Amino acid sequence: MEPDPQHRRALSLAYEFLAGRQRSEAEMRAYLRRWDIEDATADDTVAALARQGLLDDRSFAAAWTESRLSSRPRSRRLLHRELRGKGVDDEIASEATQAVDDESTATELARRRAHVLRGLDRGTAVRRLSDYLLRRGFDGDTVRRAVRDALSGDDDS
Repeated sequence: MEPDPQHRRALSLAYEFLAGRQRSEAEMRAYLRRWDIEDATADDTVAALARQGLLDDRSFAAAWTESRLSSRPRSRRLLHRELRGKGVDDEIASEATQAVDDESTATELARRRAHVLRGLDRGTAVRRLSDYLLRRGFDGDTVRRAVRDALSGDDDS
């Protein structure tokens, strides 16, 4: 049986939306709603895409986490919050971010950023580097250790 025009339109919109990057089921539903696709049709479309392997929140969450860590590193907590904001279930978001090591991520970020702060007095460098890491969601203790490590390395070179 041929899908009705509403279903064909929804699938067409969904394929276009997926062309840019992988999406969560909730993102897809919200996108289809913006195009005035009825909820039942959006649900059917999401189910069809999931059957085709084109929508999978676990795969999306893993890919999102990996991508963010390589392009714009941030804390496990912030990555989890971003995934929840994308409509990913709490359990799936926790699974996807479970392997994120805040300590090593913060230390690596601090080391990479420390070169920009050369020439500044130590207090200013500590403040700026700490603020940089705090904005990326790392807790205070992790930030203190990462900053200490990054700036002590500067003294040796």
